[in-house]
Parts: sequence; structure tokens; C-alpha cells
Amino acid sequence: MEAHLRTLWMLTIAAATTVGAAAVHQAQRRFNPVVELLAQRKSVFGLYAPRLPRGGRGAAQAGTAGGTGGAMPPAAASVNSVAPPKTPAELAKDAVDYTLSDFVFDGSMEPPESFDRAFSNFTDFVNGMAAANPLARTPMLRMTHPLFLKTPIIAADPKLAGDRIARQLNLGVSGVVFVGVESADEVKQGLSMMRFKSKGGTRPDDVGHAPAYWGMSQNEYKEKADVWPLNPNGELVNFTIVESKEGLKHVREIAAVRGIGVLVPGA
Repeated sequence: MEAHLRTLWMLTIAAATTVGAAAVHQAQRRFNPVVELLAQRKSVFGLYAPRLPRGGRGAAQAGTAGGTGGAMPPAAASVNSVAPPKTPAELAKDAVDYTLSDFVFDGSMEPPESFDRAFSNFTDFVNGMAAANPLARTPMLRMTHPLFLKTPIIAADPKLAGDRIARQLNLGVSGVVFVGVESADEVKQGLSMMRFKSKGGTRPDDVGHAPAYWGMSQNEYKEKADVWPLNPNGELVNFTIVESKEGLKHVREIAAVRGIGVLVPGA
């Protein structure tokens, strides 16, 4: 594979799961394939959502490489120039055309100071994903490339965190990754933010464009958009990352929280 594609496609492996015994037996086909794999205690492989310009670092370096150290002749400069960046729609099509991953992952919204800008950029990518059709409808409705993304640290501002998670879910994402977790209560708060009030959570009833992205009616979406394995029929997944010594002190209490789909301790 060419160097710029190696830069473009970054692989994330998430294999440490906390799955209840009852959920292990749920091997049936699911709308969200990540749920299906985790229920079978299998590893899941995620593809980083591509957002680099076409050509990447390799092409940029090739465009400046000269054997003499001097200025390149006009013809050489023309041949080695970097191609224009791909549009969000083109990048989304690349992601949908790649069939060896179980989900598409984005981490751009983790820094709170850049959340709004990253959210806007990711929205363009989601629109491109919708146009590229991430759904299979035979023999059953199924998301071929579910979207997972990071949300900023919840404990820093729980009220704002709830708003951010609701906005992210309303795009149609299938999984939310909690970062920098240091307590079981923080995870419980976050899981509640992922669940509608009718399911015992705090997520507002507004669903944005999520039902359309999932290819469902609003009522169908609200029924399925709940956290697995808290709800055995839910199609949303939580990844929890513990990243500090303080978090590791409490990692056993964190791991005991029912509703975590994947726990990554000590990343």
C-alpha cells in the first residue's frame, strides 16, 4: 500500500471487553455489527476517519525532494506537486469502500477547546457517509460502517458534557468513547447521557438526523438507540478509556459499571 494511504488509514484495536454473561449468548445478527462481535467476545477493529489531504506527507515530501539541493525545474515541480485535498464526501466514500474494519472512528472532538470546530467538520463527513450509503438492507437492516467518536472529559463540565454527547448522538453515531475517566460515577453519568429519559437516562428527546442516518423512523430509532449491554436490545456502544494514575486506582470500580462495552485501562 502506498505511503500516503498508510498515513491516511490508521488502525485502532479495541479488544478488552466487559460483557455480561447473558450478553455473550447474543450471537444473532445485529444492526450494529460491533455489538454482535463484542457479544461473542471477539476483537473489533476500527478505521480512523480519514481527514488528511490527498497525497499525505509522502507526496508532500516527494514534491520537495531534489537531487541537487537547488530549485526544481518547472516541469519537475509540476509533476511532483501535491494533489488537491479530497472533499468530506470523497473521504467518506473512501471509508465506506474500505471493508476490512468493523467501525469508523474519529477522535477530533476530544479537546474541549476545539469541539465546535471539529463537530462542524465531522458533520460534513457524516453527510458524506450518508451519501455513500453505510447501510445494508438484506437480509436485514444493518449498519456496515458504524461511527464511533470521542467526547471530551465528562467530569470537567458534566452539564456541557451532556449537551455535547446529545449533539454527537443526533448525528447518527453508534458509539461514544469516554476519555480520561477516573471514577465509576463519571462513567455512570456518561452512560446516562447516552440514554433517553424514557430509558432512565438524561438524553433529550430531540433526535436530530440520527433516525434518517440509521434508515429508520423516529420511533424505531428511539427503541434501538439505547446502550448495550444495559439494554440487551440496544445498538449503542460505550468505550471507556482510563488514562491516569488516579483512574487506575479506581479501575476495578470502573470496570464493575454495567454498560461499558469496551474498557481500555492505562492507555
